[in-house]
Amino acid sequence: MDRKFAKTAKLVRYFTGRPCNQGHIAERYTSNGACIECMGRNVAMDGDERKVRSEAAHAEYERRQQVKEAKAAALLNLVEGRFRVFVEDWPVLRDTAVGMCCARFPVLERMDVISTKPPIMHAAGTALFRTLIDPQDVEVLRATADALLAARRKVDISAIRARILQTVLAIADEHGSCPDSIDIKKPA
Repeated sequence: MDRKFAKTAKLVRYFTGRPCNQGHIAERYTSNGACIECMGRNVAMDGDERKVRSEAAHAEYERRQQVKEAKAAALLNLVEGRFRVFVEDWPVLRDTAVGMCCARFPVLERMDVISTKPPIMHAAGTALFRTLIDPQDVEVLRATADALLAARRKVDISAIRARILQTVLAIADEHGSCPDSIDIKKPA
């Protein structure tokens, strides 16, 4: 039976068969949906015990509010940085940015800093990624992104160019000649 049915039947209590938040399987009051066991324990507490429980709950609430306010203040100090890196290198750069932010502002956690915005301006296997970063760390992170780009670009381009040239020459030979607009010099 549910509470709605118990209200329409004008019952004082009803039974769902499901445990309450504290795990009791007991009847519930129709007026507020509270478990009879839980209500009995609250009534049985003396004034001092109730006061201690209330103070502990209030202290926990205050602590959470302070953490929330400290996180908000820390996030106000961060700016959005945009860094171009290869898609495969983004996790490295993102984790570096998160580490810098969390080291500078210990109240922040990983999920507070990670940007959920998608990358923009894809080009040649790279993308422009956005992340939150302290303004003092932007240059360090930019240097890291540049180093990651340079490391991936250290490829022997001459071998790639030679393969492309061979392919173009093979196509030209198939068709008899190259168009005049393409200036190809055959390697010796």
